Amino acid sequence: MKLIVSFLLIPWLLFSQGFDSRLMEIETALFEKIIFLDYDIRKKLVQNRAEIYIVYKTKRQKRVAEKAAEILDGKKFHDIPIKAHAVAFDMLQKRDTPTVYIAVLSSKDIQKLLQIAVKNHRLLFTYDPDNISHAMVSLQIDAKITPIVNSDMLKQANIELRPIIFKVAKIYRNAS
Repeated sequence: MKLIVSFLLIPWLLFSQGFDSRLMEIETALFEKIIFLDYDIRKKLVQNRAEIYIVYKTKRQKRVAEKAAEILDGKKFHDIPIKAHAVAFDMLQKRDTPTVYIAVLSSKDIQKLLQIAVKNHRLLFTYDPDNISHAMVSLQIDAKITPIVNSDMLKQANIELRPIIFKVAKIYRNAS
């Protein structure tokens, strides 16, 4: 019962003062796997590694972003090393384009990041499934963990994921 309650509270836990780092590790590990479902991942590598920016704006979001970067940094997926950075939203213009973005942002701020991701044909993940309308991938965590894929945003960004994700994911379509 405690496990189910923990899964239901993930967005609140992540964005409150304290967050459940174990749940975050699970989410981050799944994001890591989904990143490599992009057919063009090798073209998006930076110096032969997956460069991941975990983007934040507030101090509380920074704590979450730093923890996510700590979890991902230095890992390898198959033969591709991962370099993860917690990056302040305001500093994005001064940085090179990464392989992928992970957002720890409010819905207003993630909309701006989505424009950048679409323009650069990069995946944008969000930890908060309520922000899926402004991202490409999130996770729904309840009795089981289900990826949520925003197919409209993937099309806008001209990103094609391997079909295996669509067998297990919930597909989100923006209201027209």
